[in-house]
Amino acid sequence: MVENNKVAAVLKLILELAERATPEELEELRSLELEVLLSPLRQHKVPRATPSQKDRNLDIERTKSALSDAKTRDEAFSMLNREILNKKELEGLARSLDLPVSREDNIDRLTSKIVEATVGSRLNSEAIRNGR
Repeated sequence: MVENNKVAAVLKLILELAERATPEELEELRSLELEVLLSPLRQHKVPRATPSQKDRNLDIERTKSALSDAKTRDEAFSMLNREILNKKELEGLARSLDLPVSREDNIDRLTSKIVEATVGSRLNSEAIRNGR
């Protein structure tokens, strides 16, 4: 009997092969008109296209500018939620604002830190100056 781990490894390879195949190749395979030749997948991996550092910096600057224009905390929260930023992007934004970032920070906590550091601090300062 073959070990379960070896079977799982072979099935994983077949799944990765199927994910790379074209619809025509899959149809040929399904109809058994194609002979399957397994080769190492590591040779065929194509790195994902990632946004350039310049694009990310522009996005961060655009987001910081939009946050500085927000009139209320709710408006800032809504704006950040519309941007659909992931945790890594929020961490980059927080660091660009010189905020401390912890590995334990989740998306909600990072969003709160960013809003409080931008809009919240400005609103608190205005309230103190205006005696509210």
